[in-house]
Amino acid sequence: MAGRRFRADIMDIMDIMRIVSRIFDRIVWLVYAVSSLLMAGLVIMAGWQVWGRYVMNNSPTWTEQATLLALLYITLPLAAVGIRENFHLAVEIIPDLMGPKALLWQERFVLLCLGFFGFYMMTAGYELTTRTWAQTLPLIGVSRGYTYLPLLISGVMTLAFVAEKLVWSVLNPHAKHHPHAPSNL
Repeated sequence: MAGRRFRADIMDIMDIMRIVSRIFDRIVWLVYAVSSLLMAGLVIMAGWQVWGRYVMNNSPTWTEQATLLALLYITLPLAAVGIRENFHLAVEIIPDLMGPKALLWQERFVLLCLGFFGFYMMTAGYELTTRTWAQTLPLIGVSRGYTYLPLLISGVMTLAFVAEKLVWSVLNPHAKHHPHAPSNL
């Protein structure tokens, strides 16, 4: 009787995780969409900068700072998405030499390390954002806190995506078919 109840609990958790994974799929799509729009904005700002400097002989001052800010909002959330979608930087020599059981534990260890890093990004990002919120970026007139907000956002996303992958690896450690199971399983 206890075995059936345990199996039912696992199935309930898996159903919840499928819902969570679908929500995360939408968040990933949103990050891709926002990053694409920001990339288009970068091209426009760079073009405006070149046009202003070489054609109009009057270079706009705001484009450089806005470009740097846009780069932060593109790269940091996409780095968190890279962890979930397995397109992050990884050394594949050692995992290729491991057996299946060692590979599972190695993947979990890497995920835990990434989780700690995401937690640090989140806490440091929060600290930097709140401490600099009252300051203003001089060239574009927005709060300096917006410079550090992507660090906070991507720290939260990294932590959430790592937690999702860890839960999937525990619930069904040999499920190669699940798109968000650890990549090397």
